[in-house]
Amino acid sequence: MTEQEFDGWPPAPRRTGRADVSICISVHGAYHAMARRLTIATQEMGLSGSEAIVLAYLLSDSGCAPANIRHAVGLHRSTLSSMLDRLEHKKLIRRKRSAWDGRRLEIDLTHTGRTAAAIADGVIRDVEDELAVFTSAADRLGADQVFAACVAILWPGDQIDV
Repeated sequence: MTEQEFDGWPPAPRRTGRADVSICISVHGAYHAMARRLTIATQEMGLSGSEAIVLAYLLSDSGCAPANIRHAVGLHRSTLSSMLDRLEHKKLIRRKRSAWDGRRLEIDLTHTGRTAAAIADGVIRDVEDELAVFTSAADRLGADQVFAACVAILWPGDQIDV
């Protein structure tokens, strides 16, 4: 099985000596460029790019725990908490205790939030279509794999789907 065909978790670390010094700069730069592009695309909705991503995530996993969002999107716990406060204040989400485990907090979209999330998801897909013009499918898969590797070194033992 080649490296490209491996889809197990966690990814097998490669011991090749010194890492590419450009990967941190590239990922950091890509994050900031993407954050700016999403903010431009979502500002008419009154959302930051990160808020739009969280809403779009909730569209596919409403009722999930904050940790699910945090791991899927890569946000720090306090950053996500502040963002959820803002989204709740805008009446786009509601936080409630789980019916089956009162210790677990669940995040649900409100009716207005579901509409905003659908619009945000469309805006994000448009930005992804723009990116597709400049990248190959392999490039985009590689970006997912770099994100998974970043999660692996940030939160050892956790896993995400790529």
